[in-house]
Amino acid sequence: MDISNKINHINQLVEDGKLEEAIIRLEAILEAHSESIKKTELYSLLCKLYIQTGRESDIPQDWIEQAKEVDSKTEHFPQEIGITVEKQTNVITEVRIQKANELIKINTIPSKHPEAMILILPQLNRLLYTIALIPPDARVLEVGCADGWLSRFLYHMKPEQKIVGVDIEEGLLEFARKRHPKDIEFCLLPELKGKYNVVLMCEVLEHIEHPEDLISTYIPYLKKPATFIISVPSSKFGYYSGHIHQSFTKQKLESILSKFTQDIKWYDNPSLQAWLFCKFTITG
Repeated sequence: MDISNKINHINQLVEDGKLEEAIIRLEAILEAHSESIKKTELYSLLCKLYIQTGRESDIPQDWIEQAKEVDSKTEHFPQEIGITVEKQTNVITEVRIQKANELIKINTIPSKHPEAMILILPQLNRLLYTIALIPPDARVLEVGCADGWLSRFLYHMKPEQKIVGVDIEEGLLEFARKRHPKDIEFCLLPELKGKYNVVLMCEVLEHIEHPEDLISTYIPYLKKPATFIISVPSSKFGYYSGHIHQSFTKQKLESILSKFTQDIKWYDNPSLQAWLFCKFTITG
């Protein structure tokens, strides 16, 4: 079995909740192929699995150093992101850690172990992109909001915006209503159409059998011109588990989105490599 198949098998173990077996197999891959594979992402995954199984105190320092490398590249942020292009790595990392501390302060994510911060930095980088792309005073519709953590983070970063989170799971919506600020609305469908100028679909389309139908569902709710901001796990990184319907390449996602627009802006920065991340605007 080649390495990619072994990693896919590990992904399935994680999805099935067999975390200890996944750890054993992942450690075996790293030991057997230490010089022939790109191992920084695998060490990051291994650290995550250790934390999930309550073994964070057993994480060796060299694994942590390897995991740090996932997030150690100098960024080239587009000017619209609002961060000076070609910042030095230590400055970018400082920004991310600041955002991580804000997340923990508002109880959006747990931190059982100080080094767990390293493991969420790539996610925080994606959050920075998502939030920075939303214009001031936007009316935001987050599709697939689940328990509302992204809407909540957006609210704390940009409280002037109107935010509505929608999901098909009423139980998750009820949890979100109890946990998050009353200024955020959580519902199955918005009451008013023609109202929103930003739609977030972050880690959503991969759960849907027919993603184009989901996008079409929310077009009547837009106040045009309106921007869609979309991210999905990249098929290059099979260890992102729990995504049950779709595995996306850039070409596959582009073929779906091209039914709605021919002007897709892609963000391919190094720390976004685990995702396909883009935006497009609907004008008519």
